[in-house]
Amino acid sequence: MKKSDGYLLFKGCTYRKYNRIDLKKLPLPKGGKWVEVPEYCCGSNFSLMGDTEMADGLRDLNLKNFKTANAGTIVTPCPHCYTHLKRAYQDRLRGVQILHTVQLLSITLSPKKRLTLDGEEISTYHDPCLLGRLGGIYEEPRRVLSTIYRPDQIKEMKENRQSAPCCGSGWLVNSRLFLELAQEIAKQRLKDAEQVSATTLITACPSCEKIFNQMIRQTEMKLKVRDISEVFREAMG
Repeated sequence: MKKSDGYLLFKGCTYRKYNRIDLKKLPLPKGGKWVEVPEYCCGSNFSLMGDTEMADGLRDLNLKNFKTANAGTIVTPCPHCYTHLKRAYQDRLRGVQILHTVQLLSITLSPKKRLTLDGEEISTYHDPCLLGRLGGIYEEPRRVLSTIYRPDQIKEMKENRQSAPCCGSGWLVNSRLFLELAQEIAKQRLKDAEQVSATTLITACPSCEKIFNQMIRQTEMKLKVRDISEVFREAMG
């Protein structure tokens, strides 16, 4: 297998703990092969807390494993991992492309093929902060969802894309110090989804998904929260 054919899956800590989707069943460009190696935390939270020694140590452990994979592309479902890999790893990964899952899905979509989901659910998409404001990834997830849902099944919340608020879980807000603030932010975003009559809130970040589900359990809202890769896989059948 040529290096360019290898797609290294880096799930990230939050995704591994809270999401059981088999991402290796997602489609790859022609000739592409999934590759996995043991992974450590990407180190993003340690970097945010100022523990650069720990962050650098985790980076070096991951880089050592990445080299054994001989992959031309690293794919992650976590915007936190995506951002940190681009910032702290990229210059040591010459020639290796780093993609978020939604970018991969957007690349592999056939413009002539439509996917379908059973039922008449109304969906809305929440833009994760890091994926959107730092990564500039706004249209790719919408392109994916437009192949799965009819136009009348997709509703935009009033605040979307660059103006979308944080889910409440980003940048260490969802900690013991700011837990109530994080929960109020998450509840308001869920109310935004309800206001457009959505039955399903879709996002592309495991941290967003986690706090939204926590608040749904507390408030007994009827919304479902789903990862975009999960929706895509289901639509593939």
